[in-house]
Amino acid sequence: MKKSYIALIAAVGFIVAATLVFYILNTKWYNSEEEKVQVLHSEQVEEFSTVVALEGADVHIEQAPAYTVAVEKIDDGSGPEKVFWLRNDTLYVDKGARVYVNCVALENIVSEKSYWMGVHRLSASRLNISMNGGKLYYSVGEMPSDSLADRTSVVDTLNVRLSGQAFFSLKRARIGMMNLRNAGNSNAELHAEIGKLDAMVVEQSKLWLPRQSTPNELKLQKDSSVRLEIFNN
Repeated sequence: MKKSYIALIAAVGFIVAATLVFYILNTKWYNSEEEKVQVLHSEQVEEFSTVVALEGADVHIEQAPAYTVAVEKIDDGSGPEKVFWLRNDTLYVDKGARVYVNCVALENIVSEKSYWMGVHRLSASRLNISMNGGKLYYSVGEMPSDSLADRTSVVDTLNVRLSGQAFFSLKRARIGMMNLRNAGNSNAELHAEIGKLDAMVVEQSKLWLPRQSTPNELKLQKDSSVRLEIFNN
């Protein structure tokens, strides 16, 4: 009985010691990761009208006086050499680092299963968004000094096509006319001021439209597979 008691104490002591060692090592690793500084490598690029976020890409887009691209990297030099490139008038962004895109104007945004896309401020007379999977948040975040007008994106005509379980969120924007084609079990949340909305929602997709965002004119088509209709609350 005494030997069993001693063995039990030894086993418990071993488990406690092992847990402490794991905690210390894990803390050292975590702290070493925190000490690495994120550095933005920015460069001016030629004019482009389309941004394509490839699978796994993390892209932030904002309107600015010039066309520039900044890449967030670890200060120890790790990470891919190149995560973006220009081909004709299209900017392609790949996975591997967070990329900040500044543009004077933009006509097309494409997501090919991107990890995350954030459009912070972007106004246009006409803008086309096409998503095959991925997440896109339009008009997210603002600088503390921004006025309310500066925080609002204004688009005369917005065309959005969703497929492949894409997620699209629209906030702080004034849209004159919006054409939405929501398919492939995708999800659209429209928290914006919309004049006219022409929406087709099919293939188990969802459309969230709060009361304050209800457009002056609404045309909605859906099939029997749509699980949730428009929310007016």
